[in-house]
Amino acid sequence: MPTRTDHTAWDLGGITNHNGDLDRRLDVNELFLPADIRIKGTMLAWSAMLDFDAELPKQGLLDGFVRLDESKPEAILRFVQKWGPLRIQQSFKTFAQRHALGPDYDVGKVARAFFKGPFADGLGTELNEPISVYADLAKHVRGILDTAGKLSSGALSGKLAEAKYPWHCENCFHGIDAIREYEVQQLIQRMLQIGEVGFSLYWDIDRWKVEVGYPGLVGAIACQLMMAVSGSDGLYTCSGCGYPYIRSSVVTETKAGRITTRRRRRAKVGQNNYCSVCGESRAKLDAKRRYRQKIRDARGLFAAGIPPTRIAEQLDTEEENVENWIQGATDETKTRKR
Repeated sequence: MPTRTDHTAWDLGGITNHNGDLDRRLDVNELFLPADIRIKGTMLAWSAMLDFDAELPKQGLLDGFVRLDESKPEAILRFVQKWGPLRIQQSFKTFAQRHALGPDYDVGKVARAFFKGPFADGLGTELNEPISVYADLAKHVRGILDTAGKLSSGALSGKLAEAKYPWHCENCFHGIDAIREYEVQQLIQRMLQIGEVGFSLYWDIDRWKVEVGYPGLVGAIACQLMMAVSGSDGLYTCSGCGYPYIRSSVVTETKAGRITTRRRRRAKVGQNNYCSVCGESRAKLDAKRRYRQKIRDARGLFAAGIPPTRIAEQLDTEEENVENWIQGATDETKTRKR
C-alpha cells in the first residue's frame, strides 16, 4: 500500500494532480460490473456476461488500485464491486489471438513474460480470476509510478542508473534514458496494448466527439497511469478542431526573457477548451459566435412576446444587455426604412 513517503515522491515528480490525486479527467466509455461478484476460495468469481450492468468510471480508480498491492481479499472484493473485474485472462487471450501466437500458447506464460514475473496463480477464466492477480498488477503499476516520480523529480541517481544500464553502443539506451525507456515508457505501452486502448466516435448534441475506448478495467487503469506519468490534467476533446489532446497541468511561459511555469486551471465541465494548435485565436472566434448567437436568440424571444426579464434569465445574462440588444434591433430596422 502506498505510504506518505510514496505520495510525497509522486507529488514532487508531478505524478499526482493539484489535489494530490493520481486520477485524471478522461472522456471514457463504460465499464461493466457483474451483479454478483464474490470470493470463492482464493478466487473472485461472477456470473455470465448477461448479468453485467454498464456504469461510467468514477473518480478514484488509480488511487484505489495501487492500494491493493498488500490488501486483504475483502478490500480487493470491495474494489471489484465498485469498478468491475480485471478479466485479464480475456485481455491476454485477445492479445495472443491478434498476434497469431498459435493454438498451443500459454496465456499465463505470455502474461508473465509481458510483466516479468507476476501471476504465479494463473489468470483464471472468463468467469473468475485469482485474487492475487490484483495485488500483482497493483505492485507492478506502483513500481512504474515510483520510477516515473523519481525521474521527474531528479531523485534518481545517474551513477546508479549507469551501473544498472551501462553504455553498450550508439544504438542502445543507457543510464537515465534506459530507465525512462525500459521501466516506464515500454511498460505503460504494454499495458495500453493489453488493455486494447483506442478511440471511439460518438455524436454529442450538435457535434462529433472522441472518447477513449477500451473493453475492460485493464485499459482504464492503463489510461490513468499514462495520464499520471505524463503529468497532464487529462485527455480532452478540443472544442475547435474536435481532436483529442493531452492537456498539461503546467504551463510554461516566457515573459521579458524569463521562463516561468504555473499551474494550469482545470477546464470546467461543459466549458469549451482548446488544444495548442487552435489556441486563443479559435477561443476568441468561438466567443464572438456565441455572443452573436445570444443576441439573435434574445431578439427572437422578444419578437415571440417574452419580456426582457425572462429572456435574461433564460440566456443567463443581465437584463440591461437584453434591452440593449433589442434596442439595437429596433435602431437597425429604422435605419433600413430610411
